[in-house]
Amino acid sequence: MIIYTSAETTTDLEQILQLQAANCEDQISATEATEQGFVTARHNLPLLQEMNQKYRHVVAKKDNQVIGYALVMLKEFSEKLPVLTPLIKVVDELIYEQVPLISSTYFIMGQVCVAKEFRGQHVLAGLYMQLRQQMQPHFDYVVTGVAQRNTRSVHAHYKAGFKSILKFNAASGEKWDIILWDWQ
Repeated sequence: MIIYTSAETTTDLEQILQLQAANCEDQISATEATEQGFVTARHNLPLLQEMNQKYRHVVAKKDNQVIGYALVMLKEFSEKLPVLTPLIKVVDELIYEQVPLISSTYFIMGQVCVAKEFRGQHVLAGLYMQLRQQMQPHFDYVVTGVAQRNTRSVHAHYKAGFKSILKFNAASGEKWDIILWDWQ
């Protein structure tokens, strides 16, 4: 049975890092990245621990092993993960429903990943249901950026309830889709 909960232990965070490493774009083939999706950012244990202090990351576990995760990232962490800094700067300039996002309560979906052998089993939906239950009392929105070429991730996020609020090209040449899940 799969359970959805908060990351509570160092072991949980270490297992998140293991799953992340196995799914980083530079660790998988181009074919696998296209077909299965990929993660871009790499965290380290001290950063994950710091991010997990105020609001816990969400994990899916089977037999006490992390098989999926959704990282909660407050805006204040954007400088600590340079690959996401441009995203935060763009998001803070956006207006959604006539309200500047910079004056709204939102957090960044820092990253989401499901182990290969559990994809297609609604684990992502379970992670996002747990995330919403945990975070909705504190935030109106969750915002993230997905590389447009990561089509599996783009489609999975739309299915979960996110909608596109901006498409932009980063200085690196990567094309991003900024997406938002409105919890109001």
